[in-house]
Amino acid sequence: MIKTTKQKTLIIICGNSNCNFKNILTDAMLEWSSTNSTVMQISHSLKNMCNLFIESWDIDQSFYEDKFKDENSEFFNAARTIIKKYNKEILAKELSYKVLHDRNSSGENYETVIVDDINCVEELNYLKEDLAPLGWRIITIWFENVKDKTSDVDNLKEIYQEHQFDIELYFNEPELSNIRNQGKLLARNFNL
Repeated sequence: MIKTTKQKTLIIICGNSNCNFKNILTDAMLEWSSTNSTVMQISHSLKNMCNLFIESWDIDQSFYEDKFKDENSEFFNAARTIIKKYNKEILAKELSYKVLHDRNSSGENYETVIVDDINCVEELNYLKEDLAPLGWRIITIWFENVKDKTSDVDNLKEIYQEHQFDIELYFNEPELSNIRNQGKLLARNFNL
């Protein structure tokens, strides 16, 4: 008997919604996915670098803690800006490598990877151009909280203007169950 596998899928979520809304969407997609799935973040390596810096000063905190990251967002964003000043694709290159080579606890490669923290068009384009030729299906989702103003964030505005998203989702803050339902529908519709 020949074992068949589904096409590997990279889901890229962009938009102006806060991380809690994106977490609800990605959690629902993962819950309803029938494949070996995970969420990866482009900022993971940046968080590691920032953590090494603060550890060198004996600060017992972590940029993986949302509260600490929010309280110190100026430092985190400055580090990201410096890195991207010299190579706008460097974080996307590292993430692409992780998508291809990371494995779950059973040693299996992931079949579905969700990336929910892309924030510049170069990152989005690099992931698409690097993984699509290797047979990965790329699905892009624009996710927006209508109470926020995307036009105030230049890099998000640039992504929206330069990229044709496969799906656009717009939510109001109190629609948490609707966000969760959309995550389920996406998992079913894209056969994740």
